[in-house]
Amino acid sequence: MSDKKTIELLQEIDKSLKEIVVKNLQVTQKNTFVETYDKLLEVGISNSNWIKNSLHRINSNLINITIMLIATYLVIASIPRESIGLPTKSVLFPLVNLLFLFAIDLLNLSTSSFILNSLDMEKISINKYSKYYRVHMIFTILSFLSTMFCLGYLVFYLIRI
Repeated sequence: MSDKKTIELLQEIDKSLKEIVVKNLQVTQKNTFVETYDKLLEVGISNSNWIKNSLHRINSNLINITIMLIATYLVIASIPRESIGLPTKSVLFPLVNLLFLFAIDLLNLSTSSFILNSLDMEKISINKYSKYYRVHMIFTILSFLSTMFCLGYLVFYLIRI
C-alpha cells in the first residue's frame, strides 16, 4: 500500500512540475514577445523619423533652389527684350512653385505634430503613418518635378536664344 501511495504522490509531483515548467515557458515566451515587439516598435519609429527628416531636407533644398530660380528669372527678365529678355510673366512659374513648397512644408509640420500626438497617446496606427508618408512623398516628388520644370524652362529659353 505504501508503494501505491508513493507512486501516486510521485505522479502528482511530476504533474505539478510539468505544470510549473509549462507556466514558466509561457511567461518567458510572453516576455520575449513583448521585448521583441518593443524593439520592432522602436526601430519603426526611428525609421519613420529618418524618412520624415529626409523629406524635410529634400523640401528645404528645393526651396533654396526655387529662391535662386526666382532671382535668376528676375535678373533675366530685367534684360531688354531685344537681346535675351525673358517674359516677365514667366516669373510666376517659380513663385507658384515656391508657394507649393511652402504648403508642403506646412504639411510636414502638421504630419510631425500628428505623429508626436499619436505617440503621446499611444494610439499607434501603421495605416495612418503610411498614409501621411505616402501623401508627403507624392507631394515631395511633385515639388521636385515642378522645380525641375522651372529650371528646364529657363534653360530651354536660354538655349533657344
